[in-house]
Amino acid sequence: MLRIVKIEQDGGAKAAVITFAAHCTVFHAHLMELSGDWAGLMMTQLNSSGKMDFASFSAGAVGSHGPYEASKVQEDEVKYMASHVGAVVEANFDSIPVDYITKMRMIHLPFYMRQPEWRVNAYLIVRPWLFKKLFGDEQVYINKLQLGNIVFEGTPCDFSGELVGPIDSLAKSKNLHLLVTSFNGGYMGYVTDTKWYDMNAYETRIMGWFGPENGDYMSEVLERMVDLAKTP
Repeated sequence: MLRIVKIEQDGGAKAAVITFAAHCTVFHAHLMELSGDWAGLMMTQLNSSGKMDFASFSAGAVGSHGPYEASKVQEDEVKYMASHVGAVVEANFDSIPVDYITKMRMIHLPFYMRQPEWRVNAYLIVRPWLFKKLFGDEQVYINKLQLGNIVFEGTPCDFSGELVGPIDSLAKSKNLHLLVTSFNGGYMGYVTDTKWYDMNAYETRIMGWFGPENGDYMSEVLERMVDLAKTP
């Protein structure tokens, strides 16, 4: 899902907050230079497009999603993603309606989890005390910001895009526009659909640190926070 929030000042200056449900990971791990990857290039292009005065990007529900591989050449792939996603933003930005917002609401909610574990394979699991010694231990949070009928929900993980549909439908039934983002409020690995828990894959085994059913758990929390949102 590509989401665009348009912000316009009385003086005419315009900004965009953009989220997209695909990892910003075209460049591989061996790149030793600081890079904004394809989203960084897209921000540069949008800021010089004349459509807006400022553009910003946040990762959407990127778990289970990656950029479309149009080329094996990383530089070409970065240009492909930046230009094509940016083109959609530019084509739709002017038509997004704006209204005066006089209130905003925010929730910063601790997210309580089981003890962490690291599954080496289907039979061998690293105990919580060793996990914490190796990787640390931090409190994570769910964050919500409501601006009029726009609701941001920030998750402390790579939140799977497969889980967004029902939460988004609930928001639409309340006349709300929902943006679920990842990497906000600490980090607890990947949160994926419970049906994939036993899959031997990077997201589900190596990066699924807190046992089964976390997709159901976090989805319920996000849905309840949508229920708490006040319809303007």
